Amino acid sequence: MRFFKATTLSLLLALGVSSASVVVVQPVTSTVYDTFDGSGALNSSLWDTYDADSDTSEELTVTQTGGSYNGAIGSVDSSDTLWFNTSQGRHDYVTMSGDFDFIARNIGLAASPIPEENDFQFCGIMVWIADHTYEFVVVGNRSNPGNTVEVKITENTAGGDSDADDLGQDYASNYRMDIRVVRSGSTVTWYVQAPGTTPDSWTDLTSNFNALSLSRTSFGTGSVRIGMVTYGQGNVDAFTGVVDQIEIPTGTPL
Repeated sequence: MRFFKATTLSLLLALGVSSASVVVVQPVTSTVYDTFDGSGALNSSLWDTYDADSDTSEELTVTQTGGSYNGAIGSVDSSDTLWFNTSQGRHDYVTMSGDFDFIARNIGLAASPIPEENDFQFCGIMVWIADHTYEFVVVGNRSNPGNTVEVKITENTAGGDSDADDLGQDYASNYRMDIRVVRSGSTVTWYVQAPGTTPDSWTDLTSNFNALSLSRTSFGTGSVRIGMVTYGQGNVDAFTGVVDQIEIPTGTPL
């Protein structure tokens, strides 16, 4: 049994963290939300799926199998779009208001695809407030570099004006990372760490987001959607986005 399948895990609340720092604080009891130990479709009592045009025939196939979320992206130029312009993408989410702490364990790509020019293959976590208004942290290939972590802001202009950057070639741990996002008041803070880090030791990505050309998204304190996101951009080779466990230490899905 893998460490992230335990029913009770130690994790950290990063308090008073400076930008782009690694902080270890006293652990608190985690609340495991989903371990994906079932089979077939996701548990609809736990997850909603965003579909921009309500055409369920275009939904990408997502299943839970082998103790993982599996989001399969086909090898095509553009189809099955749910949220990401004319590229493939799926967002399975919970809705939360107020403060929250949302952690994805061992999230990324199921295999190690070779990055190709203009080939984007990602799985990660998105916080979404409206069409074309969101932030995310994802793991995978960003053309070249590959095996990286991408941070992105999209604002609600015509079609969505975006800016993104990555943390460099081979920043990820074999195409996987733990990703954490925390909202305290109206401030949203993102973190990453290598899977299996014990005790948790989170790297704050605030400085990476602040270095982008767009202002940080104003999420306020009201309802937002938080959850797994997969997307492929360009003429991508087929890949599968995976995550082994979701924890919600703070906050309650609506």
